[in-house]
Amino acid sequence: MNRVKTKREKIIESAIKLFAEKGFHETRTADLASEAGVGEGTIYHYFESKEILFLKAFEEKMQSFIKKFLNTLKNCRTTEEKIKKIIEFHFMELEANKSLFKIVFQDLPEKVDILMRPEYGETGTLYKTTKEIIREGKESGIFREDLDDELVIRAMFGMVREICRSRLIGNNLKPLSQVTMLTTNLCLKMLSK
Repeated sequence: MNRVKTKREKIIESAIKLFAEKGFHETRTADLASEAGVGEGTIYHYFESKEILFLKAFEEKMQSFIKKFLNTLKNCRTTEEKIKKIIEFHFMELEANKSLFKIVFQDLPEKVDILMRPEYGETGTLYKTTKEIIREGKESGIFREDLDDELVIRAMFGMVREICRSRLIGNNLKPLSQVTMLTTNLCLKMLSK
């Protein structure tokens, strides 16, 4: 039996759809209310502002993303496999959730870095997990010990984010497998002894 969506869920779904179609700044709360089938005041009952609505929508999507991400890593036997999975998973999720990522990269790029910080609740899990994998590689003697973990993570995710952004605007249409392999090889070269 299908569960009836709550007003809050309808608002979030409508926000993701409209922000992707019209852009964050061009979407009015009246548009959101109409799309969700609620009154404009109802949006403010659940969310203080349009930006808070976006951040909550992104955070909820990230919770699902993180669960899938952690499950994917369970099947990896080596540290190198884990690095490859991190990269591959980002690109696969981009393809599956283009609307959400389009909003992030197009309208709110300044929020991307904030959303990926370890202190940002559930979404910080990605950052912390990657840091643990890098430390694991260092401790096992696979990765260089002289590398700064924070800098490596920023370089790695910076590269992944730029490739994702480029794919969204249509500048990088190489097969995903090729992009994943190249990005993984670059990251492993940076990390390996």
